[in-house]
This record gives sequence, structure tokens and C-alpha cells, in this order.
Amino acid sequence: MLGIGGRFAGAKGMVQMPDISNLTPEQALAAITSAGLKARTQTSVNTSNSGLGNKVFNQSATAGQLIDYETDIDFSYYIYQAPAVTITYGPSEQYDSGTETGCNKTPNNQGSSNQYFLCTRVTRYFRSKLLENGVWTGGYGQYSTQTDANWNCSIVADQCGNTQVSTTEISRSACIGTPGTTGYQDVTYRRNYAAGTPTNVTYTIQEFGCSVPAAKFETGRSVSYGPCGSAGSGGCKCGQRSVYTTITYNIGPSETITTTECCPDNISCSDTPIYWFSCGAYATNKKRWTYRTVCTDCVGNTVSDTRYSGDVDCCSQAGQCGAWSAWTASSSSTETRTRTCFYETSSGSCGTRTETETRCANICGNWIDTSSCSGGYKSQARTCTSTNCSTYTETRRTQCTSGGGGGGGAWIAV
Repeated sequence: MLGIGGRFAGAKGMVQMPDISNLTPEQALAAITSAGLKARTQTSVNTSNSGLGNKVFNQSATAGQLIDYETDIDFSYYIYQAPAVTITYGPSEQYDSGTETGCNKTPNNQGSSNQYFLCTRVTRYFRSKLLENGVWTGGYGQYSTQTDANWNCSIVADQCGNTQVSTTEISRSACIGTPGTTGYQDVTYRRNYAAGTPTNVTYTIQEFGCSVPAAKFETGRSVSYGPCGSAGSGGCKCGQRSVYTTITYNIGPSETITTTECCPDNISCSDTPIYWFSCGAYATNKKRWTYRTVCTDCVGNTVSDTRYSGDVDCCSQAGQCGAWSAWTASSSSTETRTRTCFYETSSGSCGTRTETETRCANICGNWIDTSSCSGGYKSQARTCTSTNCSTYTETRRTQCTSGGGGGGGAWIAV
């Protein structure tokens, strides 16, 4: 490789300023010297961003600019200086708790007769987050505890000497079991305690030895129906059907009794739309309809034939749309536009919906050199996308400078 003198001896003219941004000062000096330029003033600036440390961020000539050979170049670079550490603590936070239990604790609200009371109180544990420059380090400090000043006391069964001293019968069921044999009863008792409370503690046991009565009695019945026969059967207008009544007893099998009855004269009706008038024909935003309701009995005879009409809401603007909005970019490669249209909802009122159209954005890529001063001109080309998503190529050229470099004149589309 030729040295600086070899490269530029006898040909001092214009050279291109290199891009030294984000280089170290040493790398920047080497790039300036290699380009045939001179480094003059190097200015350092402190930064607390470790990612910028020892990197160039400013240069006196723009990268790519053509300047005189051996021009003096100034540049500035960052020096990383770690920020001062400030230790603080966040707000106090509860992270745990514990409950202490004991009998006959004071102070409490039970006075001197508190020998049966079970008492509890809670201790809560607190700590604060350790912060460096306002950021949590993952550690904690300033630990503290807080214990309830008073005990929470109450009388509890089988605690603090409040033991069971007797029982009282509350209720007794009827004798349960097979009729005519010895059965059992569900008996409920209440426990009585030394303190007199609690009074709602009960339990139930089975006591055997009672006699179950053998008398039979009805416990329930259900009714079901058979299908209706032909009209007039059994002397019934709508036909005759069987009725099945099933009776259950406390003992033994159930019994089914069959009888007959006339089928009920069920009236059935049907609605038939006759005509719908157009929206707005009789009233603004209203649509009039006409219906016919025919009711028949069980043998098909017409018992009523009624015609009626009414108005329901409708939307006279249904199918109409507003103007399209201007095309706007929806992504790096597409554009969209919208408009608002009216439609008739299921309830008949006017609803609106938004219609959207999307097309490709008319964008072009970067210019790329296709020739270097061929025939006295430098040429470039780039690829573009049209709004119908097809691609095309744009080309341009510029007259070369006397030294053989491009960019001596204006670019001309070709």
C-alpha cells in the first residue's frame, strides 16, 4: 500500500472527508490521515451514557464532502463518567404477619371475669426497597414490626377452660326404619359450657330402640296422558284420551289407575304477512306492514280470522355512502382511505358502518450506482412501487468532473 506521500505526490487536489462518527479517537485519527487530511483540535465531552464512551460524535467537515488535500479537521468525542450513586429507600411495605394466641390476656373489654376468654393479636412485618439513584437494587432495608395494642378476646368452645359441662335435648325425629320393626330416631342435642356460651353448638346422633308403625299411607301421585283419538271418538269433539294416575305409598309397590277423558279443544293460531309497504311511504323513517292471523280449533275449523297492520322503524338512507377520505399511510408500504355508509339494523333503525380501501404506497428505494463515469457520465438507478402494487425502475445521470469523479453537475432523469 502506498504511503500518504506516494498517494498524493504531484496530485494535491480535492479529497473526500471520511465518516468518523462512532469511531474511537485513535480510529478517527487514522481515518483522517489515511484520507490525506490533518487532525487539528480534539475536544472531549463527559457523558453518563456508557454506550457513548470514547466515541466521536462531531466532525468539522461533513462525511462524504470534497475538501482540499491536507485540510485541518477538528472533531469531538465522549468520555464516560459514571454518575454518583445515591442510596434511598422506597415506602414501607408489609411482607408478612403472625398471630399470637393466649388465654385471659389484658387489656381487653371483658373486665375481671375473663378467665374463659381466648385472645389473639397480630404482629405485622414491614420493610422498604433499597434504591440506587431511584432504581430498586433487589434488596431491602429499614425493617420494622407493628403489633396490635389490644388483644381480640372471645369465648370459644373447648378453649381456656370453657369446657362442656352438660347437654340438652333440642329435637327428636319420628321413628325411622322398616314398618313393624324396631327403628331409630335422629336426636339433636345442645352442648352446655362452663362459661354459658357459646349456646349454638349442637350435634345429632341416632338412638335405636323405637318401634316403626306398620300402617300404609299414600305418599304421592303423578298423572300422565295417552294420545288423543280421532275427532268424535267417545262422543268427544277433539277425540278421547287415556289418563294414567300413579299413586305411591310409604310401603309396598306403587299403583296405577287408568281412566279416560275428552281431549281439550286447543286453539292454534298462525300469522301470515300480507304486504310490506316501502320505507317512508306513510311516515318518515317508518315502514307499514299488514298481517293476517287465522285461529283454528282441534278439528281445523276456523274460529277467528283477523287482519291488522302497524308501523315499524326503517332506514330511508340504507345503501347510501359518504365521500371517500383522503389517502393516508397505514404502514411503510400501504395507504388506506375510508367512508361511512348507512344500513338498516334488525330493529329497523339506521346504522352506520365504515368501508375501507387499501392500496400500495407510491414509494421508491435508494439510488444505486450503475456506471462510474462511462462516456463522461455517472449513472444511477432505483426501484419504485406504484399504487397498483406494480414495480418500475427510474434512472438518472450526471456529468463527471474533470478529475473523473461523479456529481459535478445536476442529476438528469433518463
